[in-house]
Amino acid sequence: MNSLVSQRVFLFCRFYLKAKSIYYMHAPFLYELLQFVFDSDRNYYDFIKLQEASNSLENNYNLIELSDFAKSHRQTGLSIRRMYKKSGHTLYEYESLYRLMVFTKTKMSLELGASVGMSGLSMSLANKKGLHTSVEGNSSLADCTNALFKKFGLVNAHCVNASFETFFLNTSNLHMYDFVFIDGDHRYQATLENFGKLLPLLTEDAIILVDDIHWSFDMNKAWQELTQHPAIHCSLEMPRWGLLFKSKKLTKGRFSYLPAIYKPWQKFI
Repeated sequence: MNSLVSQRVFLFCRFYLKAKSIYYMHAPFLYELLQFVFDSDRNYYDFIKLQEASNSLENNYNLIELSDFAKSHRQTGLSIRRMYKKSGHTLYEYESLYRLMVFTKTKMSLELGASVGMSGLSMSLANKKGLHTSVEGNSSLADCTNALFKKFGLVNAHCVNASFETFFLNTSNLHMYDFVFIDGDHRYQATLENFGKLLPLLTEDAIILVDDIHWSFDMNKAWQELTQHPAIHCSLEMPRWGLLFKSKKLTKGRFSYLPAIYKPWQKFI
């Protein structure tokens, strides 16, 4: 069980056994969130822009420039198109991220790990009256992200080209955030360290979205520890994402959610 594929299969099976569909979700806020975010009939004009951005990245064959960061992350020589494919997110997931930002009424958002910019675009389109910051260590990808922001006229959004460690050291970059998307470093220790640096920058009702929580044993271990952190009042585990809530107004607990299509009998039992 050492390969990543084997780890992911094991972790998903374990998650599947305990996960509940929306029909078993008794926490009122989480029930409303799930209904809103994953309702595929809830469309916005901005989704046309997401489709346009996706098409442009699909046809971007520019190569990532050689750098120490790119080399250490095995990105050298890859095209923007290939990086977009490698990210693994679907257009539906970007739309869901947009809906999540709308539902939570986010004003100050931060993304750790911009890649080619699609998730940052999704967040900032939904947060036009606030401020969005993405952080990306690869200069080619940071440029790609900023180009997307500029293309769609998002003056409230920018991507900082820096390592996460450098970003947190530069206090002029920092704000108090009510929504953070952690999508950069999928290692156990790095995930915990980044969370620790974020804590002083989170508002009282802040939400943290953690990507790829079933990526590996190490990543899932980090997720499990974060759900038990004293600063976290409530958590929601999903097939790919995990949500951490600070707000003490919510129903306390660790919840797991799987779309009803995977457990259809729960609608009737």
